[in-house]
Amino acid sequence: MTLKKGEDAKTFEHTIDEKYYALRDLIYAVHPDDETHCYWVVNVYEGATEAENYVIFEEEFGNKTYKQTYSFDGTNYALVGEPIEVVDMYVTPEEKTTIETMRNVYPSMSEKLQHYEDEPAKVELLNSDDYNGIRENAEFVELNKVDAHFEMSIADVEAKANDILLKNAKAGTLNFTKHTDTTTAVDRKPIIQNNRKSANGRYGNMFNK
Repeated sequence: MTLKKGEDAKTFEHTIDEKYYALRDLIYAVHPDDETHCYWVVNVYEGATEAENYVIFEEEFGNKTYKQTYSFDGTNYALVGEPIEVVDMYVTPEEKTTIETMRNVYPSMSEKLQHYEDEPAKVELLNSDDYNGIRENAEFVELNKVDAHFEMSIADVEAKANDILLKNAKAGTLNFTKHTDTTTAVDRKPIIQNNRKSANGRYGNMFNK
């Protein structure tokens, strides 16, 4: 294994200890010490997939701990993305089980919450005048049902609606139904009140002979 830093390169045997030291040197190279920051590697974890490979390192003076993913191409190690601050937690076995259960269901819960948050935008999209020509189309009517589009992204809903629109446009089956304006018409003619006095004048027939 070769660790590169600029023009310099170090070659290591691929053992657990060497992996630790190689990643330690990489942390030092990428996150150099200064007057306020000094890092040291706590542990290195290798998961079932590359995305699950990460290194834990601590900030000596700031008492902060970080997690950062790493990759290995068979020869070189590289840090992936930015470090994420993590915390130590001392819990009972029961609390640990609860936390692990919540961690396992969190992705699906987060995804479902996103679907709920996206629903108003989907409804607004499907009610757009752009789709008036397929408003009565059976496939579009089905897409309008919440169960049909709930787990779709906004982009996927729009793509599906546009696909239905395009198919009907090519087939010449667009049906732009005229919407009847149900607004009550208001008679705006000016109301002329006859405030004229009688032809006898302002004072009536007081001065008439």
